[in-house]
Amino acid sequence: MECPLLCPCLQQVPGDAVAQDDEVDQGGVAPVNTKFVLCSMYILIGMALIAMCFNLMQEKVVKGVRSLGRKLARKSMKTVGVNPGGEDSQ
Repeated sequence: MECPLLCPCLQQVPGDAVAQDDEVDQGGVAPVNTKFVLCSMYILIGMALIAMCFNLMQEKVVKGVRSLGRKLARKSMKTVGVNPGGEDSQ
């Protein structure tokens, strides 16, 4: 199965490839596929927005967990009888 695919490649002469490249080259300007560029930009902008949303939500969750931890620490200190200032209540 691979032999028919390899044979045309192996039969080419290196000089032929250079001649074909010169024929295709039109002043060094490659054709631009605008749909591809626009689609790529759209996807990149969307990915950037999603990354920012994840970052904002992560900050919000971390802030909430820290405040919950502080509240629970205060309640546990009150039930044990320790002042949050470090002094004994006696």
